[in-house]
Amino acid sequence: MNDYEKNKHFEFGTQNPTVMEKPFWKYMVCNAHLQAYDARMQHNANYEDEEKPIWCFARFGATQTYLPDGRLIRIGGEHEDCYDSDFQIYNDVVVIQNPHMVKACPMYAMPSPSNFPLNTEQDAASSVPKILGTSNPNDVTIYGYPQSVFPPTDFHTATYVKNDKTNDEFIYIIGGLGYMGSSHRRTTHVYRLRLSDFSIEHIKTTGTQPGGCTNRHTAQLITADNRKMIEITLTNDQCYRFDIESAVWKRISN
Repeated sequence: MNDYEKNKHFEFGTQNPTVMEKPFWKYMVCNAHLQAYDARMQHNANYEDEEKPIWCFARFGATQTYLPDGRLIRIGGEHEDCYDSDFQIYNDVVVIQNPHMVKACPMYAMPSPSNFPLNTEQDAASSVPKILGTSNPNDVTIYGYPQSVFPPTDFHTATYVKNDKTNDEFIYIIGGLGYMGSSHRRTTHVYRLRLSDFSIEHIKTTGTQPGGCTNRHTAQLITADNRKMIEITLTNDQCYRFDIESAVWKRISN
């Protein structure tokens, strides 16, 4: 586990995006079954010795998107809960080339995206919790962002959208929870990740949008009135549509 002492803590990026060349972070990505606690124990570090959480890839509330070109995109998420010393909400984008099923921490296991060509017979034969990932650090790229560009985000949705006219590809990041006091608690943000350079922009929206704390919702790309829209359904079954071209929200049901 290279450079643990140097890069054991989370850092925001300084550019939009910032390539985070940190071997310890990549080690944790390639060992998705490890928690921050495990990293501490491997280095004989007590909780009293650390003032900040240890960087970890095992997370709740992250999203994973499997792209047509075979890459896996993991966005944000949180490790542990607020009472724990290693509690952290992340704002990074982790890109994994050649993803495959790897060992996972049971409490942080995630289902594979529905479009991933999973060998279900092989997977069913294993009793070990698994998650899409990699064991090769050369297949991992981690992008960081300034907090002002993309704040720590968890329990959002991520929807892949391709512009049919320009062929540009994006992931629309909608909603989330964030830390107490986060603006996510007051409004439903929309961010757009551009896949050509992994820059992120905040989309200014109008219309009747969901209120804050838009977490644990579902999202799907649809076509309505000959326009691409992202339809989200909240946990209380309220449904909204986001017009991608006009950036206008519309509530469509109770």
